[in-house]
Amino acid sequence: MNSVERDAVIKKLGEASYSEVFLQTPTDCEQDPIVLKIIPFGKEEQCEISQIIQEVRITKAMGEIEGYIGFRGAYVTRGFFPNILIDEWDLYDEEYGSENERPDFYDEDQLFAIIMLEMGGSDLEHTDLNGWEDAFDVFFQTAVALARGEKRRQFEHRDLHFGNIVIRRKPQALPTRKKPRTPTSGESDPSALLENLSLNTPSAPRESNLKVAMIDYTLSRAHCGPSSNTSEFIEFAPLDDPALFTGKGNYQFDIYRFMKNHVTSLAPCAPDGSDGSEESIEWNVFAPMTNVFWLHYLTDILMNKKGIPRPAARGRFKTSEEERDFYRKVETVGRRINPRKKMLDPGKEIGSAVELVEWAVKEGLFPEVEI
Repeated sequence: MNSVERDAVIKKLGEASYSEVFLQTPTDCEQDPIVLKIIPFGKEEQCEISQIIQEVRITKAMGEIEGYIGFRGAYVTRGFFPNILIDEWDLYDEEYGSENERPDFYDEDQLFAIIMLEMGGSDLEHTDLNGWEDAFDVFFQTAVALARGEKRRQFEHRDLHFGNIVIRRKPQALPTRKKPRTPTSGESDPSALLENLSLNTPSAPRESNLKVAMIDYTLSRAHCGPSSNTSEFIEFAPLDDPALFTGKGNYQFDIYRFMKNHVTSLAPCAPDGSDGSEESIEWNVFAPMTNVFWLHYLTDILMNKKGIPRPAARGRFKTSEEERDFYRKVETVGRRINPRKKMLDPGKEIGSAVELVEWAVKEGLFPEVEI
């Protein structure tokens, strides 16, 4: 991996159970930064090559769809972990603390898979949101991306916690002024001149200041082949770690249990009397309800974990009508898809991100959008 040391600035961005994530920023300003996800494999207790292949295939397939992180390539290398990366690992550990072991123990025979990705920004966990408009944009873009993924690739993320949603703020464009028109002969109305100097009209379609994307498809499921939905092109990861379903104290762990119960319910009764244990669950099945579970988790994060004050109708900190409207939309969707409450009519349950977006558009909660 010595090539990462040349003509680039390196910084550790984050980590996962089996990987380290670095940002490589070329000194040549004409080149875009690249995220390097470095995964050791080939030895005991390291990531299996089948898992890496699954992640690469899904990342490549989904990178073609808006709302999914762009795929820039992948390769395999062998050798020691470069000193420059260890130095950056130490800096990250000092600032944030690391749950991984310091990567200075790898030998010259160690194999690494390196997945190269678009730089999508900071994850939602570490991104400050400037009010309910930002919160709505995060939810809206994520929901629409999941709906598009369902339609085009039968995609389920299955691990969409707030570390796997990345956000980048778009550069703020300066207001533009119309070129003043030369008054016609005899024209003296000053309002005509003011009109020529007015800023962009407020009736122009609203555009978000945020670009939101999903990352990390380690547990995801998608159809990665050509248009025909044959099973040989389905990539998925069996959620076979029992610890995944026993966590406490975080709504994220409830979502894993909701997923398990739902996927189990889709399987026909096994003739061998299988009891729904992790070994008997068919995780290859397309179960888009899992995306709805994660979208409800996202509303919970936005409502309760990001520190955005609830709108106030009066008093010193009175909230604008627009902000209250964005809050209402997030809250309304959250109530509608809450899996912890029994629906009065189960037949009307929203069962996919596609159905959620279609319902939200019909109810006026989302703008018209093509999925």
